[in-house]
Amino acid sequence: MVDDGRKIALNYVLKGRFFLDLLASLPLEVVAFVVPVNEKNLKFLGMLKLVRLLRLGRMITYLRTN
Repeated sequence: MVDDGRKIALNYVLKGRFFLDLLASLPLEVVAFVVPVNEKNLKFLGMLKLVRLLRLGRMITYLRTN
C-alpha cells in the first residue's frame, strides 16, 4: 500500500489517465473556443463527451465498491 501523496500523484500523471481526465473535465465551450470548428474536430468533441461518460462510470463503480 502506497500512502505517499507525491508518489501517487506522479504515478497518476505519468502512467495513469491524467491527461484524458483533464480533457474530459474541461467545459466543451472552452475546448471549442481553442480548437477551430470543422467536421473532424466536432467528432473529437463528441469523443470527449464519451470520455466523460466513461469517467462517470468509473466513479460510480468506485463508489459502489467503497
